[in-house]
Amino acid sequence: MAYLQSHNYHTVFIKEVVEYVDQGIPLPENPIVLTFDDGFYNNYPGMAALEKYKMKAVLSTRGGLCGTGR
Repeated sequence: MAYLQSHNYHTVFIKEVVEYVDQGIPLPENPIVLTFDDGFYNNYPGMAALEKYKMKAVLSTRGGLCGTGR
């Protein structure tokens, strides 16, 4: 994340990319989407780094692990 910040990348949500494509809403310079898969507890250390560098990310959870009973 330090590298991304020092090289002028700006994190955006997927929603912002969709809005850019569908509506032409501008994105910041050098946009990038950060994703964390599975939503396990081991993703938690990454959240502290996101906060430190003031970055956005998408955390994808597994529905079967969300108490759906399946």
